[in-house]
Amino acid sequence: MSLLRLYQRTLESDPIKNKMLTAIILMAAGDVVAQSISQDDEEEEEGGFDWERFFRMVTVAGTWSALSMHYYFMFLDRIFVGPSATMKKWIFDQIIWAPSATSAALFYIGLLESRSPQLAVKKVEDNLWPSLKAGYMLFPLAAVINFRMVPLAYRPLFMSTVSFFWNIYFSFVYQQKLL
Repeated sequence: MSLLRLYQRTLESDPIKNKMLTAIILMAAGDVVAQSISQDDEEEEEGGFDWERFFRMVTVAGTWSALSMHYYFMFLDRIFVGPSATMKKWIFDQIIWAPSATSAALFYIGLLESRSPQLAVKKVEDNLWPSLKAGYMLFPLAAVINFRMVPLAYRPLFMSTVSFFWNIYFSFVYQQKLL
């Protein structure tokens, strides 16, 4: 059975698990790449791979990212219809969703790092705008393509694939505290 057929079959039989597994795989791959790029000599001597970081990123992807995208795209299709639907979805996505989803992801990661809610909020305050600026270089065009050309069932897969590159950047920057 081809990978595409397997994906389609599981998408129909269990869309939530399908999207969770897809997000986990893509985040895991992105974090492995980011860690291999960002690892310095000191980290290599200390054992290299940061498993705690890896599991934080994968947890966020498999729970928050996968579930939110699944329901978010269905929500958009219900409230924005008609000839201007793509533009309305795009505006909502960039003005409302991007800051909200990025804030939630940063907060969730902060909590998983055993930070207090207050420190997780501080992490959001410190990192939200730089994260959004970087994301706005990639996601606006991807969102238009997604809303205009990709069938609803495949929108999370498309955005997860685009997000693979974002995840490398996000994981690298977040861990390096460059934001």
